[in-house]
Amino acid sequence: MLHVVGVRDGQLVYLKEKALDDKAQNLESKFNCSRHSRTITTRSLTKTNDIPFKHGNGATFHPPDATLLLFSLTLSLPPSWRIGLNASPNTREDFLINKKWPETESDKLGESTMFALFCSRQVVLLKSRRTQLGVFQQNAFFILKSFTSIGLCQSSEKRQEEKHSFTVSYLINSCGLSPKSAILASHSMNFENPERPDSVLNLLRENGFTPTHISKIIRVQPRFLLSDPEKTLLPKIEFFRSLGVSSSELPGILSSNPMLLARSLEKQLIPSYNFLKSVVLVNEKVVTALKRSARAFQFNVATNMAPNVALLRRLGVPQSTISFLVSNYPSEAFTKHTRFVEAVRQVMDMGFDPLKTVFVRAIQVLLKMSKPRFESKLEFYKRWGWSKDMALSAFKRNPMCMILSEEKITKVMDFLVNKMGWLSANIAINPAVLLFSLEKRIMPRFSVIQILLAKDLVKNDLSLSTILLPNERRFLEKFVIKFQDDIPQLFNVYQSKMDVLEIGRQSENVCVAEQL
Repeated sequence: MLHVVGVRDGQLVYLKEKALDDKAQNLESKFNCSRHSRTITTRSLTKTNDIPFKHGNGATFHPPDATLLLFSLTLSLPPSWRIGLNASPNTREDFLINKKWPETESDKLGESTMFALFCSRQVVLLKSRRTQLGVFQQNAFFILKSFTSIGLCQSSEKRQEEKHSFTVSYLINSCGLSPKSAILASHSMNFENPERPDSVLNLLRENGFTPTHISKIIRVQPRFLLSDPEKTLLPKIEFFRSLGVSSSELPGILSSNPMLLARSLEKQLIPSYNFLKSVVLVNEKVVTALKRSARAFQFNVATNMAPNVALLRRLGVPQSTISFLVSNYPSEAFTKHTRFVEAVRQVMDMGFDPLKTVFVRAIQVLLKMSKPRFESKLEFYKRWGWSKDMALSAFKRNPMCMILSEEKITKVMDFLVNKMGWLSANIAINPAVLLFSLEKRIMPRFSVIQILLAKDLVKNDLSLSTILLPNERRFLEKFVIKFQDDIPQLFNVYQSKMDVLEIGRQSENVCVAEQL
């Protein structure tokens, strides 16, 4: 049941009752439409109680005085497409629209659109008394205009849904996105022709991007699929190659930082490169900075990095040290200037020398840590017997000891102090040992030293720095190869990476073997 309603300041809007023209009759026949059995004509709106009307749900009601006059048509439209338009005083209009349309030839959307337009042309206005209406007095034609546009809206919505469905399918099948990621990505763009997206993907593949790289890029920047690859993407890829980034490394860098491809080449990427090159001096260090953090290429360097570099130069920090900071810790060099200034002030107050590289290392650490976290780490070292002064002294020797996790510190301290018998004060003097891998460096070296001590081949006063600080080649020359003739299995012991109990047992076995 479809109710078509319209009243405005005493004027009744209804469907014309006169004979329909041939075209209208054809439409009426096609939709199997029949007019209501009661003939409704112009009449006073002051007494309408005697006329029964029907809601969209089929219920009959008798409207009170000064209510709306309804003209009803019984339509045999597809059951999945029904509209109910109801109105009464002091109630709002109620639209019950099921937007699904049967996908059959007989129920083509264009026919419903024609019928809607036909209905709108049959509207006439009849002068009547002014009534006191609450709901439709100002917007009498809203319902009819909505009905007229329903077919057109339905057609547009269906086309949009088809386009959206194609986009999601393409993102899943061609770009490797998960269904969830594809749906999220489709919210920012839609397309129904694969030509442009295909050209984008082909360009990426031709430049060494794997399906994994492509998936990461499109998930973050799906609108790249609508860009002109030859004008927007290729010039940026070629730019980064010109800096010295290898073809094997570039896809990984760009897929980890897709925003680099979204930045303007002339306004952002080239100016950022020029500034970085002026600080680090060589392309290799610019590439190092790019690999460690893409921030310097994504944001305006003049806002933060340039003032930070200028501050360091005013303090007399050597060019080589500034280059070290920018190339190895570009994110910290790009920190907001006010925060950078505060970190520099703290480092100066602790007595760091601006002429030494450890000065910028300390700045980098303080920029990574909040003040409460720094204080908490000082308290943690107290559990291992360090005073606050000892902890600060260790920080000045190697600032990186403050950003280690408590788990990492505990593992190394437990091995060296509780199992190997070293004083925690010795570790405070050589805090760099806390940074080494327990399994790959500390334990293998101590396994060798324990055997050498058991054989009296080395003195018992070796320092931690002597054992752990030399690089691997130097350690092997001094403590393994040198004693290879005396203990042939020493190199195998070094490679075995035993735990402390195995170290003790191996030392005993070596001694027994020698006695035999």
